[in-house]
Amino acid sequence: MEASKLILSGLLLTTCALIFQLAGLASPNLITTDVEGVKLPAGLWKLCAKARKANWCLEHKGVRDRLEPVRATATIGLISLLFALVLLILKKFVMKDKKNILFVAIGSTFVGAFFILISIADFARKIDDDFNSDGEELEYDFTFAFALCIIAMLSSISAGAVMIADAVKTD
Repeated sequence: MEASKLILSGLLLTTCALIFQLAGLASPNLITTDVEGVKLPAGLWKLCAKARKANWCLEHKGVRDRLEPVRATATIGLISLLFALVLLILKKFVMKDKKNILFVAIGSTFVGAFFILISIADFARKIDDDFNSDGEELEYDFTFAFALCIIAMLSSISAGAVMIADAVKTD
């Protein structure tokens, strides 16, 4: 595989990671639980309820302090992926001979993956603490949006690895 194809693969993987992270962040249901017949999906920004045919959503206001670090790290991960994507586009189409741009893009994808990992782990820990804090264990399930965040992290790591292969191959 020639070097430009590796850059293109890194660009594609970074784009996928960015889309998956954005979808996971924007979704109102990272977890779902069922309390007395009412389905309660919750995300980083909203808590929704579905009972019979009625649906309603509320913004998180009382749990603001608990979820702000998760929101911040997930958003930093998203911004890092966006920065890496811009750098890869510049490397592929504008500044083909600049090696430093590739190294910064590699670093940015790994930084994005790191912050996404921290946000995933912190969210899972806080949800487990919240649902099992009073001695009564409530069951909850992680949903597709949580899986999308994990896939975004893995895609970001893969993009960084592909770009490292390009950097090593073209030296």
